[in-house]
Amino acid sequence: LFWNAFLRPAPSCTNNYKDSGEEGVDCGGSCAPCALQTLKPFKSSGVDIVYGDGYKSVVFDVINPNLDWGSESFIYKVDFINPDNSLAGSVSGESFIYPGEVKKLVNFGINFETKNIIKTEVKFSDFRWKNKSGFYVPKTSLREVEYNFDDAAKKIRISGILINNEPGVISKSEILVTIENNLGILSGASQTSIDNVPEFGEREFLIIIPLVNF
Repeated sequence: LFWNAFLRPAPSCTNNYKDSGEEGVDCGGSCAPCALQTLKPFKSSGVDIVYGDGYKSVVFDVINPNLDWGSESFIYKVDFINPDNSLAGSVSGESFIYPGEVKKLVNFGINFETKNIIKTEVKFSDFRWKNKSGFYVPKTSLREVEYNFDDAAKKIRISGILINNEPGVISKSEILVTIENNLGILSGASQTSIDNVPEFGEREFLIIIPLVNF
């Protein structure tokens, strides 16, 4: 009686007890779904540094191995490590990911020296998980995509048309372009945003990437 009255924590979602109608320990019922306790961690692969006209960016893949859960938003951080294991610098940002998606991210925030980098470490945090039943992937497509090289300016211009195949407005779309040289090495990356694509409508886009490594 003394334990129940005075020592046992009050019902909550963080007291390490199954109470308050929970389906498991601190999960289910009024707490977060129990499935969140068994989610697999995000993975990353293919961390590359690409050089633009006066800037450097990092490009990498985010892999969500959870087929039933996506994250409406999450924070990522990429640390760049020197040969002596000191931190050369970091970049961070926010994104979202669908259930089971492999997503390519680009961040243009590198403003530190990278020539001596020996490894990178990618970390993820601040997830806002959502079941796949609550995610809806808009149906979009591209057409008339063209690649034009400007040898004089040493740039490549990628243009095309984004098509909204939905009976509703798409409030924001992001188009990411990555290019490789003839050796298969990632040589450039850029992206653009298109707001308020009307239902069954179209929007033109243009992305310009400097050919630094070509």
